[in-house]
Amino acid sequence: MQPRRPEQVSPLTSQVLDVLQRSTMFPWPLLKTQADRHGIDGASLDAASLRAILDDLVKGLERFASPEKAAVARSALEALLQATLPRRPPEKRKPRQLARFSAVPRRWVDYFAIEASSLP
Repeated sequence: MQPRRPEQVSPLTSQVLDVLQRSTMFPWPLLKTQADRHGIDGASLDAASLRAILDDLVKGLERFASPEKAAVARSALEALLQATLPRRPPEKRKPRQLARFSAVPRRWVDYFAIEASSLP
């Protein structure tokens, strides 16, 4: 008989359990054990707590399933973690201003044989 997942779990915990269920027969005991080791409530995961237990979850999967399944689960959990992180709006850059001709260094003026009196 497979251990049941708790009825009241956070949306992120439910998604993590779905990912783990593809790799192991006992996703809830694995998640609960690793969360308890870090002092985290496994039923109410958030992005920070998932980041804290991610490596230990993958190590547990390597131990009880296989390294291949653990690698697949790691990539799925990292993608899930990236999807839950808040996105920063793109930075607004100032438009580039063209240099004024009067800002040309004096040696360039001499190099190009431009008379200094013709500069503004």
